[in-house]
Amino acid sequence: MYIREKEFKPSLILEPDGTITISKNRTSSTAFLKRHQTPILQCIERRFAQFQGDVDVDSMEPVQVVKYTNDQEVVAHYDWLMPNASELGGERVTTYFTYLQANCSMGETEFIEIPFNRSLHERFCDILICDENVTEHGLRFRPIAGNTVFWYNMDEYGQVDYWTVHAGRPPGENGTKIGLNVWTRLEKFPV
Repeated sequence: MYIREKEFKPSLILEPDGTITISKNRTSSTAFLKRHQTPILQCIERRFAQFQGDVDVDSMEPVQVVKYTNDQEVVAHYDWLMPNASELGGERVTTYFTYLQANCSMGETEFIEIPFNRSLHERFCDILICDENVTEHGLRFRPIAGNTVFWYNMDEYGQVDYWTVHAGRPPGENGTKIGLNVWTRLEKFPV
């Protein structure tokens, strides 16, 4: 799958009132892929659907490719939407973030409210940041090309999950991080 540099545009955010804007809170660049665009993309969509128990592929938003360079980031935020979710296929139930490229020394995905617990997490230091500052941060996933971070944005009662607040940290000087965002909705997402 090849994406030309000119296809990347400044990343946008959805404001609580439903407007879509450029924001200083998300300084990355984004390219959207058309649903089922290539056989590779169809395979990715099917695998993500199967992982969730064979959900309908049409309940997934179009795949977003996001690129961060140097000091670009997305600050702490939730992926669930609430205000206009019913108009767009319902709430975002799940999120996948897959690292495609990670030429960086930083650039972790941090879950702000989930503290690092050395007794639980130390054996995962190959995929988590386990440095001397570990107690000052939330759970931080290393940007490793090929790895995916998956989470539910809602709890088992259908309520939004406040533990999912997360941030995409900057990759650092001369660094680049490219990833895929895939969000699954409760119902079919209108394309």
